[in-house]
Amino acid sequence: ANMGITDTEGLRAMVRDFASSWASIQTDAMQGKVDGMSLDDETADTVSVNTKPSFIAMNKEIRPISLFCFGYGPDHNSEMLTAIARETQGGAYYFVEQSSDSNVSAAIGEAVGGVLSVVAQSAVITISLPPLASEQGIRILQVHHEQAIQRKEGFYTVNINDFYAQESRDVLFEVKLADSASSSTPLPHAVVGLEYFDAINGKNCIMGSIACRIARPENDVLSPINKHVEEQWLRIKTLQEIKAAKEEADANNFCGARERMNKTMRSMKANVHVDEKYRSCMLNDLEDVSRVLESKQTYIKIGHHKMANKMMQHSAQRSMASINADPLELSRLEASDQFYSKKKHRQEIYSTPKRAQNRARFQLQSKDQKK
Repeated sequence: ANMGITDTEGLRAMVRDFASSWASIQTDAMQGKVDGMSLDDETADTVSVNTKPSFIAMNKEIRPISLFCFGYGPDHNSEMLTAIARETQGGAYYFVEQSSDSNVSAAIGEAVGGVLSVVAQSAVITISLPPLASEQGIRILQVHHEQAIQRKEGFYTVNINDFYAQESRDVLFEVKLADSASSSTPLPHAVVGLEYFDAINGKNCIMGSIACRIARPENDVLSPINKHVEEQWLRIKTLQEIKAAKEEADANNFCGARERMNKTMRSMKANVHVDEKYRSCMLNDLEDVSRVLESKQTYIKIGHHKMANKMMQHSAQRSMASINADPLELSRLEASDQFYSKKKHRQEIYSTPKRAQNRARFQLQSKDQKK
């Protein structure tokens, strides 16, 4: 999609109508086959199989198709492609900086490699208050995810889309603690559930609700910091700061955008509570963004495309990078636990071995066909 397309909203509306029509057909075909899941059962730990997960009837905006958009070189509309990709479930925007055959095949191979390893689709997390929580002053203050929707007071749904093999997703949320006095007995502050379509066995699954309990013993000992939660706060912070810097750059405030990136990097380097490999990945992305903010010319040429791509990667927790590397060597590297990119010798936190193998297979087939 190049700059010749001017009716961005019209194209988005067309994609949205098509996806909604498909969702409506799927919903009508499975109407009334399941009663849904009870959020009051805090102790359930089983997975039940039904014809239709209850969130389909609740959320008519579920997108059962995925659109993968590729922007080649500087002359394309990354905002439009990102918006279109977000209209569908599991969609992605890839920025191919140099439109060589190897880069193009690497980007397409990255997308195909994921599609070939899908294990779950239409995954939705539910977050709700447990019974009597409101009377104790407990509140869900905020759910830190762009797909979070508040359905009613104390009840949220979060569409986390499809899953490739070995992928994971993280959803952070804040709660107001109970008004009651300190107690060493853990008190339920939220109930979390999960519904998804098992793509391997072709069945809809509803996982039993899990109660999130918090204990507040009467002492002055601080709880140990959860490293994984701290890393996810780092990811969310990185996403927020890149978005804010892009808005500043769009307003021609490149000095302010660069200072924002530098301030974020200094703060991140001082954080000693996260894994060094994870922090290094976040710093690499911030450094990349800082470089494309050096001048207005650089930003217009590649900067705003690269920033849109990185925001979508961190938001979806999925690799959307085009990597120019020999597919066999890339497969060997990513099949290890290091996830290095040969091009930049940097770590990739969102890639998976299964996806890398599928991508390598696709790139080899592409090379054979050209021969």
